[in-house]
Amino acid sequence: MIDEAQTQKSKTAFWDITAIALMMLAVYFVAWMFTGIWPLAHNSYNLYSLQAARWLSGHLDLGQNDSWLEIAQYGGRYYASFPPFPSFVLTPFVLIFGVNTPDHLITVAAGIAGAAYVYKLARLTRVSRAWSVFFALFATVGGNFLFVGFNGGVWFIAQTFSFTLCAASLYYAMTDTRSHGYVSLFLWACAVGCRPFQAVYLPILLYLLYRKAQRLSPGLGIWRLLVKYLVWAAPAVFMAAVYMLLNYFRFGNPLEFGHDYLPEFTGSAQGQFSFSYVLGNIKNLLRLPSIDPNSGRFVFPLFGWLAFWLVNPIFMIYAVFGVYACVKKYCMDRFVMIVTPLLILVNFFLLTLHKTMGGWQWGNRYTIDAIPFMMLALFAAFQDREVKIGLKLAAESLFFFGLCLNLVGTIAVYNNWIHQ
Repeated sequence: MIDEAQTQKSKTAFWDITAIALMMLAVYFVAWMFTGIWPLAHNSYNLYSLQAARWLSGHLDLGQNDSWLEIAQYGGRYYASFPPFPSFVLTPFVLIFGVNTPDHLITVAAGIAGAAYVYKLARLTRVSRAWSVFFALFATVGGNFLFVGFNGGVWFIAQTFSFTLCAASLYYAMTDTRSHGYVSLFLWACAVGCRPFQAVYLPILLYLLYRKAQRLSPGLGIWRLLVKYLVWAAPAVFMAAVYMLLNYFRFGNPLEFGHDYLPEFTGSAQGQFSFSYVLGNIKNLLRLPSIDPNSGRFVFPLFGWLAFWLVNPIFMIYAVFGVYACVKKYCMDRFVMIVTPLLILVNFFLLTLHKTMGGWQWGNRYTIDAIPFMMLALFAAFQDREVKIGLKLAAESLFFFGLCLNLVGTIAVYNNWIHQ
């Protein structure tokens, strides 16, 4: 009977994830039609493939300065200025396709996998099937992720990988399979190799893994659990060592992956990070579009960023259900509910220290990095049986608002309909 129930559960998950994939592809198909960025189209911003090809030829540098790819210049050589993990993924593709890897298609596949893991995480936390599908779509095509999730450009493929790796890491941290402890921390380390600020969220993973260890070995004290399950960190430590060695051999510093050597930062008096950027960037995090007094139209900035909650309305849902959970005095996990927003604030503060917050873009894409962890906190606050019809309608309305706003905004940006 247990095997039959598990088989039925697997079939249900398969069809739900298939439905999620088809709905995401339908949205992307509209974007493809209006932007021309088809899954097999050539990617001019294929820095990770270029880097992988040079690795395969025995070189750490790029050999040339393709300035549109944000190249770090150090010691008279040119290097990729981004964390390296996506090049590890693309290396086997480079062996097959050369530097013309199908980056857009790989990004789409990774984004769909990310939505699948959000769905699996929701089901693991006892969210109903319908709401799990809904939240998987809301976290991706219902927000600013739509802008990055179908474009294999160097900036976007890394962010898509990071989203998926973080969602998967959370899922494996919560399952009761012993080997998944290794998997969870390894995937988190891979995500840090795409987006370094994902390191901020390690306390959540450590807490979830501690709870897992308690379930696997009930009755053991915290120190004995630590000794017994410390080996889970081995793959993550290995990845950290790989990153640090690569950084050292390229830049003479194990913590430097190259961004400090971009011309835009070497030529800046304040450098890449400075407290002088904070106030202006906080305004960018909260900025609303202006209104043209002559035409009455909203004016959306191309380099000025938009309010993160406007382009990612899932944050509003999180806030509503968080307050609702406090009022109703229920919550699946108070630690997750309390610590997650604090870590998101730390993440956002670190973003405001940076000279730029995404450059050319639609929306405020750096804030997408917080969504996988925010989804876990949302699921901790969410209780399907308690949700009133008004909250359901509000959630559905915000999803369609986010989908429409980001789809139109994405098409407008890629067609140069929005000017600085």
